[in-house]
Amino acid sequence: MNKQTLTKLISTNLFRIPDYQRGYAWEKDQWDDFIQDLDALVSGEARSHYTGTVVVYEDNHREPLPYGNTKKLPVVDVVDGQQRLTTSTLYLSIVVLELIASGADDYRLEVPTYLYAGSTARLILNNDCHDAFHSLLRNGQINTRARSIHEQRLVDAHGYLSKHIKNKMEMPGNAGIEYLQGLFEAITQKLSFTYYTIEEECEIGMTFELMNSRGKD
Repeated sequence: MNKQTLTKLISTNLFRIPDYQRGYAWEKDQWDDFIQDLDALVSGEARSHYTGTVVVYEDNHREPLPYGNTKKLPVVDVVDGQQRLTTSTLYLSIVVLELIASGADDYRLEVPTYLYAGSTARLILNNDCHDAFHSLLRNGQINTRARSIHEQRLVDAHGYLSKHIKNKMEMPGNAGIEYLQGLFEAITQKLSFTYYTIEEECEIGMTFELMNSRGKD
């Protein structure tokens, strides 16, 4: 068990939300708390923020997935921490796309590092949400109506977080761009996750029951 930034967390793995997990569940209260914690990092009011625990199971017999043109990365199952990972990744995608749209083309290089390469996403949600999530990461919208309450929450989260960004972009001069650059750094470098890997499959049920009593049966 150790502390890791988002950058370190996702540098060597692809993360998958198993189908036994519930779908995306955060709502306005959680989004507000997340925004406020990050804004404290951007302003310098806080130097780092402990974001919570990410527990994964690594199946050594699972084939790595192709990532980009030349890489293959191992896939780990998220046992605990999916809400934090999903919201962090979703917010980061909004920040990166807004920076690129504002002319900061260097941030295109960050897309495969944090979001996806080709058709492979860094974070693969379960069947209840994956298509909508991937579409939001890539295009900022989904092409059809939400098929479940979990997909609708993802769409609502994207809209709520985007509204906050647009309000900040209305600040005079270069203040909006500077805020986005600070927010990118805050998400990738100043959020702190406790990371723990389960090595035995038999431990998953016990760990999941102890840490997340609201998952699917």
